[in-house]
Amino acid sequence: MSVPVNTLDELQQHLAPVMTGHADADTGKVGPAILALVGAILWRKDPGPVEVRAPGMAWVNFGGERYLFRYDPHARRVEVRRGSGSGELLLGVADGTDPAEVMAFVDTLGG
Repeated sequence: MSVPVNTLDELQQHLAPVMTGHADADTGKVGPAILALVGAILWRKDPGPVEVRAPGMAWVNFGGERYLFRYDPHARRVEVRRGSGSGELLLGVADGTDPAEVMAFVDTLGG
């Protein structure tokens, strides 16, 4: 069951384990592209809460469309998928991803 996150303080609590590499044993510290992704989510998301299910898994609406942001420990990246975990993989963000690529991608979200 997902939990709506309505304040930045609540979002910080959910992000801290992921950002520091303590979400699970396979999580490493994140790079600049992940920070760019988090900033872009806060900047461009639709009004309303971010829905968090577990550290490293959240749903966010952009332009009325729902997207899943999920950390994949095997690929060591954050995946952005349309709608759900089985939705189309739109972007994979790893330590080596250029933050400019993240920003260009976010500009395409929401139709």
